[in-house]
Amino acid sequence: MEYISKLLLLTLSIFFNAIIIGLMGFFITNSLRKRGNQNIFNWWLKNGRGFIFILSVVLSLIYYYSGII
Repeated sequence: MEYISKLLLLTLSIFFNAIIIGLMGFFITNSLRKRGNQNIFNWWLKNGRGFIFILSVVLSLIYYYSGII
C-alpha cells in the first residue's frame, strides 16, 4: 500500500510542478513580449512542453529522494 501511495504522490507532484512551471514561464515570456521581444514568447510556445515535462519530473525526483514525499 505504501508503494501505491508514493506512486500517487509522485504523479500528483509531477502534475502540480508542471502547472506551476508552465504558469511561471507563460507570465515571464508574456511580460517580455509586451516589452517588444517577440522571439522568446514564440520559443516558449514551441518548446515549452518539453522543458516543463523534464523540469517537473526532475523536481519530483528531488522531492522523492530528499524525503519530502
